[in-house]
Amino acid sequence: MTASVRVSGVQHLLNARNFISDIKHSIAVKCENILRSPDGNMHSLRDIINTFESEHFRKFRQIRVLVIASLCIVFKDVLPAYRIRPTTEKEKAQPTKKETRKIRVYEEGLLLNYRKYTDLLRVILGDKCLDMKSSRLKTYSKLEWSEKEQLAAIKCVCQLLESHPDFNYSKELIEVLPTYLNSTKSQISSIITMTLCNIFENDTDRDVTLMICRAVHRFCRSKSYKVRVSVIKALSCIPITEVERHVESKKQRIDRRQRSRRERKESKMERKLEKEMAETQSLQTREKRLKMNTLVMNEILFVFFKILKTTSDSQLLSAIFTGLSKYSKLINTQYVDNLLSVLNTMIASKSTSILDSLHCVHTALCIMSSSDASDVLATDPTMFCNHLYFDIAAAGGDYGS
Repeated sequence: MTASVRVSGVQHLLNARNFISDIKHSIAVKCENILRSPDGNMHSLRDIINTFESEHFRKFRQIRVLVIASLCIVFKDVLPAYRIRPTTEKEKAQPTKKETRKIRVYEEGLLLNYRKYTDLLRVILGDKCLDMKSSRLKTYSKLEWSEKEQLAAIKCVCQLLESHPDFNYSKELIEVLPTYLNSTKSQISSIITMTLCNIFENDTDRDVTLMICRAVHRFCRSKSYKVRVSVIKALSCIPITEVERHVESKKQRIDRRQRSRRERKESKMERKLEKEMAETQSLQTREKRLKMNTLVMNEILFVFFKILKTTSDSQLLSAIFTGLSKYSKLINTQYVDNLLSVLNTMIASKSTSILDSLHCVHTALCIMSSSDASDVLATDPTMFCNHLYFDIAAAGGDYGS
């Protein structure tokens, strides 16, 4: 009897292994078919999505990770570069061409399945913003998700955002990241930081960058700005080189009567030309980019200043100083005196390292070298020069000799 029990146990394990192998093969074949012809194999995508609610998905962890990773590869390849707009009831009632209906059905099916997939990822990562009224989501939430599955979900979210940052449900996926960006596990925070830096680098319009910065800011506020260095490092890798500058025009207004007829005519032509140039797409694009850059910088600097005034963590302060040093020429003039005062206090503190002190000095001198800031400064720049000489001497070992 013992032998028969042992045999049945071994047979059970073999059956389970064969069952898992068959499912893996089935998923691989379906994914290959989808990648070959997405519009002709929407039923295969639907079958894989329906796997979420199957018994073997709940029972076997190997299948969970495989399905999550496989769908990520599929969606990275088949998602369009544009955002899909849901069709209104009025549009559905209108007569359309056969080809248009085919595209519409395909896009609706793709978007529906993608939403179910992103919902699963958000459940795995414990997104508190997710509405759990759906029975499908309740089923997902009852499962015990391991760290391996959470890591797989994080990687999938990062890859989807990096490849399709403007697609539907990107905002929902972005909201998940700050919590894990602040993770104590360096592997997780490093993955997210690298992803965000890549997104920032490729986001020329800054729409997604602003969305991410606002999500990070909300997270920092919820934590009373007690966050880890990884959060600051992520905010410090945005490649912004210019922002809006509100500088009053200093041109003297010349009386029209003092101009000759020729000068008035040339002035009129010049104004007309400037107006036409202002209406061109390139100038509008640049103005929008500068505006978005300014909004992004406002989010970053608010977080930096808040942490600077509330924390005593040396590593966090060091990261803040590094970030401020990078963005020093972009800081709004209304914050300059207040910031310089804080920097001076930090430099004077005995707990501040030489490197951090140099970052402070560099930030201060960059701010004061700005033509916009020089007109409104009430701070004496001499003290920062003295700090610089002091730090150079200390770094060279001459201090106290």
